[in-house]
Amino acid sequence: MIQILFWKTCRKAGKDEFSMRTERKPFCLSASSPRRGLVLVLVLVILVVLTALTTALSLRITQTRRRHAYMIAYQQARYACDSALKYMLNVIPDKNFTLISREGMPDFSDLFWMNQADYELYIDSWLQTATEEQIQKVMDESGAEAEKESPMLSLADALKMLADRIAHPNDFSYEDTDESFRQVDPNQIQVPGPYGVPWPYVMKPVELEMGDCKVTITIEDENAKMPLGWAAVKDKETAKTAQAALATFCEWMSMDEADIETLQEECDGIRECKAFEIDPKPILLKSRASAAAQRTSARSSSSRFRTSRSRTSRTTQKSVPQAKDELRPAIAHATDFGKLFHSSLLNIEDLARPRLDTGKRQESPLRYLALWGSQEVNINTA
Repeated sequence: MIQILFWKTCRKAGKDEFSMRTERKPFCLSASSPRRGLVLVLVLVILVVLTALTTALSLRITQTRRRHAYMIAYQQARYACDSALKYMLNVIPDKNFTLISREGMPDFSDLFWMNQADYELYIDSWLQTATEEQIQKVMDESGAEAEKESPMLSLADALKMLADRIAHPNDFSYEDTDESFRQVDPNQIQVPGPYGVPWPYVMKPVELEMGDCKVTITIEDENAKMPLGWAAVKDKETAKTAQAALATFCEWMSMDEADIETLQEECDGIRECKAFEIDPKPILLKSRASAAAQRTSARSSSSRFRTSRSRTSRTTQKSVPQAKDELRPAIAHATDFGKLFHSSLLNIEDLARPRLDTGKRQESPLRYLALWGSQEVNINTA
């Protein structure tokens, strides 16, 4: 139809048949052109579908590989942790955690409420009276290495220091040695605890490499912290004292009243699950068989008439073997509270947030709270 219209237009223009044949070829549309366009569209659709299927298949393969890699890495980490735990259980009995003499050393118990400015002022005042040996004992290993690698003063710096000393003789004491000019960064000092290592560790962290895994073992003195279980105590008189102590501690940590109330509500929720006791007793766990036998005997004794069903229950009661009851030790209470305090009932992330500007020390309330069911506080290490 398009060709016929084109020919009529050319004839009206006065062109001959030869010119019509030569000029119609570039402009005419053959009957096969729509078919070719349809085939092209179908090819493009098929390519898009194949691309989508290939992308989806590659994504599934990648996800499967990541899952398998995560499972393998997780099993390796679990194996490394179990091996490290077995290692420490064999090593701990041979360790003797004794207190050391800390005469002339900075007191770690005065640092938790200090911000960065107060801490630097405290360390500077201690450095004025500290000896070189005392400074080396509390110097961080990274800080000591950086100090050793620091370049010596150049000639220009030495001459400038000498000129300042001559120009301002009152600011310098001629009895001072060159050691007095050495500046110590407070962040390079690790204030030791009663065991020698930074509080609250009882020994230096142990680093182990097991295959591709790196395990760091730290042992903390939980008795040197405030037991959070006191806030979940059942006795009312003890609960008042515990709440007052917890409020005082939270105020030292610059926690507001809303945060203190939230923490107290969380402790109340834990007390509903299990109340804390200062002097816990062992727990007697009755076996399931004995408990079922007691329920069966109660039902049989309460029946008024001796029916065939009651005779059957008595016969079953006699045939049930008597299982032994288990006695759970008192230390198991600490395990229970350790699980409760590390569950979703307590917002640990909020307690781990630093409340003061403590710089690299990152002081937080969580560092000074005992969450493993400890009952008493060691005043020598707290």
